[in-house]
Amino acid sequence: MDFKPRDVPALRVQRSLPLRLRRTPGEGRSGSGVGEVEWVRIRRCSRQPIAPRAAPIPVVLPWVWVLGNPELIVRTHGVHRVKVLTFFNHAGGVAKTSTVRDVGYVLGELGKRVLLVDVDPQANLTKWLGVEDDVELEDTIYPGVITSAADEADGIEPALALPAPRRVHGVDLLPSHLNLAILEREILSVFMGVMRLREAVRTLEGYDYVLIDPPPSLGQLSALAVVAADRVIVPLPTNRKGLDGLPTVMRMVREYRKAAPALDIALFVLTQHDRRTRHDRESREVIERQLTSVAPVSTPLNSRPAYYSDAQVQGMPVSVYAPGSEADLEVRQVTAELLEALEGPLR
Repeated sequence: MDFKPRDVPALRVQRSLPLRLRRTPGEGRSGSGVGEVEWVRIRRCSRQPIAPRAAPIPVVLPWVWVLGNPELIVRTHGVHRVKVLTFFNHAGGVAKTSTVRDVGYVLGELGKRVLLVDVDPQANLTKWLGVEDDVELEDTIYPGVITSAADEADGIEPALALPAPRRVHGVDLLPSHLNLAILEREILSVFMGVMRLREAVRTLEGYDYVLIDPPPSLGQLSALAVVAADRVIVPLPTNRKGLDGLPTVMRMVREYRKAAPALDIALFVLTQHDRRTRHDRESREVIERQLTSVAPVSTPLNSRPAYYSDAQVQGMPVSVYAPGSEADLEVRQVTAELLEALEGPLR
């Protein structure tokens, strides 16, 4: 007789140990975690537990048969999982990068542990956070996605790892570089290469949120970034450009879901809204009427060129550049709505 995970709550637990959990890439559902675990070694055909060996082991959360051993079951309690979010729109000029920067900053200010990942060779997120010099290709996601030519020649198992991030404005940043564009070509020669960033971010520890900024394109870098996500945030201007690009965004999310089946849209973030014009007001109504069945639609980030342009030049989030301004308050409202979409109503 084999016991199943549902049988475990009835067993007398002889010993509970706090363990640090580090998932191995590609195991089980998305997310990595650190938490308290109860682990129980069960004799076959017996309900007499015995104390296990105290050693870290890879686990699939929240239940798993460990290392192929049907006698060892792990039960987790209060496991923390990093949430990986990609802000995706293939069109340029939709306030995608500024939204990543500003929402990421506010999340950090709220006490969340945040990593921002710049996957765009234009490196606008990097520059708009004030990092312009001393960035090399090895400081980007590149070493976490592509193994070295020397290792490949020697037949060595790829030792892929993301580099140490930079600390800027209270959040961590993996910057980008113009040479990251070579990934568009190199990733094509890697078997299941589109999964590499997904695997890399799930080895990270110590974060609540990872926010990824892909380039405004439908190329391999965008695929790499979106497939890495648990959920997608869609920045959407309330104008004709936003409405025209929406069908392609929806179609591509469905395509990317073939590689990441659990992928879905967490929030449509309305951007560049000009409430003075009838066109923008009507576009907002159309978006809210048609998309709320797919995902929540945020309150708009209004068009405020002076604040956003100056914040970019200064290399800082708009909430740092203009604290207490209408732009700051709007970003905080959208961040609160995102948290509600991800974690439920705030208490």
